Amino acid sequence: MKAIKAVIMTAMVFATTMGYGQLQQIKQMITVAENSKESSAKEVVLDAQFCKVSISQAEGTSTTVSGKLEALEANDAYKVVINEEGTKISAGIVVPEEAKSSYAGEFQIAVPEGVKINIVSGSGNITINDMKGCDFAITTVKGKVTCKNTNCSMNIETKGGAVTFTKVEGKYDIVTASGKVNITDAKGTIKFDTSDGDATVTNFEGDLSGKTITGTQTYKSLNGDIQIFGGTGAIKISDSEGLFKGSLKSATLNLFKVKGEFHIESEKGSIIGAQSANGVTLTASSDFTTTEGKINMTLLNKKEDLSFDLEHSHKGDIGLIAKGERTSKKTLKCGKGSIIVTGRTVTGAQTFK
Repeated sequence: MKAIKAVIMTAMVFATTMGYGQLQQIKQMITVAENSKESSAKEVVLDAQFCKVSISQAEGTSTTVSGKLEALEANDAYKVVINEEGTKISAGIVVPEEAKSSYAGEFQIAVPEGVKINIVSGSGNITINDMKGCDFAITTVKGKVTCKNTNCSMNIETKGGAVTFTKVEGKYDIVTASGKVNITDAKGTIKFDTSDGDATVTNFEGDLSGKTITGTQTYKSLNGDIQIFGGTGAIKISDSEGLFKGSLKSATLNLFKVKGEFHIESEKGSIIGAQSANGVTLTASSDFTTTEGKINMTLLNKKEDLSFDLEHSHKGDIGLIAKGERTSKKTLKCGKGSIIVTGRTVTGAQTFK
């Protein structure tokens, strides 16, 4: 019996090994189509579908578009199509309807400054590195968009693909349904609008407009004109300076070591300035308004530089902790400083320390 079991085990190992080897052989991709074109084109239009796309700066003045398709089985119907008409190059792929095996594709694009690039993609990732002076329009379903060391103008629209910027300058407009937005070391003008995706911005200088519906927003080391729109996700701003405007629904805004001028409105969300040395420094008159949310601010200014105009219309205490004043009356006005702090609530309490 032991001998029989040994033979069976040996046969099973052999079969398993052979199966793995055959599987490896089956998975080996082959190049089924490729094409390339170099010209003086000033516009590139690419239908990338599932293909990866890599875009870089050309060393010379020519535009180059190269594409390759790989599949498990050869078929003459596979094609990489690149056409030139006037100053525009159009590129795309053709996959036969009867293709049942796996396939993959890739486009590589190199352009000089001043070229317009329009990309439509399904699931392929798009990578843009070391670019300047170009104008991009990118639409993708699930593919990620990654930009590094760029100084360009971009309009990006994606459903589920994440957008990641590192060391960028220029003008960027991002719209995404559920993709995350991650921006690090950026300058210029950036606007993003995401429904469910989270957003993180670190080390930014310029004009920034950020909007989420359910996603969280995290900002650190900002300097400039900042506009924040929030639905239900939490919002945190830290170690930043500038002009801050906010429109919130039920999102809570937390401020840590933030300096500037503030104009914040909220429906149900609270507006919180961190305690002690992590609080808020006002550089100009500011206003904070909520309907149901509370206002709780630690202000680091000298008290003689501030004056307060606080009011609520229904209920909720008003307190100036540093001055030892707290009241349940509808208004509280005090101070003679040139920086006016205006607070308005309906049902939420207001506390300034």
